Amino acid sequence: MAFGFGKGTESSSSALGSSADIRDRLKKQVQQEIQTSQATALISKISRSCYSSCIVDPQSSLSAADQECIQNCSSKFLQTFSVVSKEYVTRLQSEKRNLSQ
Repeated sequence: MAFGFGKGTESSSSALGSSADIRDRLKKQVQQEIQTSQATALISKISRSCYSSCIVDPQSSLSAADQECIQNCSSKFLQTFSVVSKEYVTRLQSEKRNLSQ
């Protein structure tokens, strides 16, 4: 990545865009990386939780009962996560409105 230092590099702001554009691009990139990290953590948590709940005797392949248990477990986990997330966002918005009044 070129930062515009040294000879032979273009250091004018027009080459990279305005500082506001750069800041916006960096902000979007950081937000995307945070979202990716959060999604990875959620999948990992679901995997650990459902594995420990559903797989009593690990074998070389999953039985039909194991597969069904994992599907139900992960579905319930995601539904719960969705409800909790929506409630959290609602509360944050409510607090934000209360602070701005």
